[in-house]
Amino acid sequence: MKNLLRLMMAALVLGGLAARADDFSKTLAPEDFAAAGLAKLTPEELARLDALVQAQRSGEVAKVREETAVKVREETVAKVRAEVAAEKPEHAGGLLSRVRVMLTPGTQIDYAEVETAIKGPFRGYEKGSLIRLANGQIWQVTDGSYWAPKKDEDKPRKVVIQPGTFGSFFLKIEDGGRPRVKFSGRE
Repeated sequence: MKNLLRLMMAALVLGGLAARADDFSKTLAPEDFAAAGLAKLTPEELARLDALVQAQRSGEVAKVREETAVKVREETVAKVRAEVAAEKPEHAGGLLSRVRVMLTPGTQIDYAEVETAIKGPFRGYEKGSLIRLANGQIWQVTDGSYWAPKKDEDKPRKVVIQPGTFGSFFLKIEDGGRPRVKFSGRE
């Protein structure tokens, strides 16, 4: 009975200080082990102490994990709401346009046209050309070609990204054609 009481006291006193290892008693420095009176316990009593500490720790870890998950969830929701609120409607390529969505076959998708401009000088395009846009998007030409006169290279060009059929897209370039393109990434 005396040993059991000593075991329970040791578990209560030292339970909160335990490291993450499975055997609590093996994680203690020898001087701490002796100072706590654990050297007097039998191997069975030490095993029972380790089991009690592990059970205590598991309950606390589960509670901390749940509290952390709730806190992270709340912070994430608040952050996303703040970003969405800060997004300007006229800003193409906003937060919601960068969200990845999993769709099942047969799902109807409607795309909005996006108006922006070509970033930097524009000389033309051919299949495989990359076109960088002012909204940070990069589109690769999959069909079509056009070459602008050298004198028009620095002329600002407005662009409208238009959805086509079967998931295709077109870049309607001001004074520069309408190539079929595919999204290639963001800068």
